[in-house]
Amino acid sequence: MCPQQCVLVCQGLYSTPSKNHPTLCRFLLLYFLLIFKLPYNMRERWRRVVDDIMELQGRPVKFDDLVSFIDLEARIATNPVFGEITESSKILEAS
Repeated sequence: MCPQQCVLVCQGLYSTPSKNHPTLCRFLLLYFLLIFKLPYNMRERWRRVVDDIMELQGRPVKFDDLVSFIDLEARIATNPVFGEITESSKILEAS
């Protein structure tokens, strides 16, 4: 789902009266804005995580899933042994 689809969903939600729809719409829009702040390759990995959650676990994706994903990616990126892949590629180029 892209932000444009999110807006369409929100517009559809407004056709039925409920006080929670504006809150849900704001949450969905902020969620997608947050996703689009991630680097492209991380968004691609996130799509795979979402697919696994929805297809294998049979449940909707939660905000906690995104937080766990970002925590995992941050831990991997800051790993003291293998986190700095750009430096290792410079060393290989220099030799």
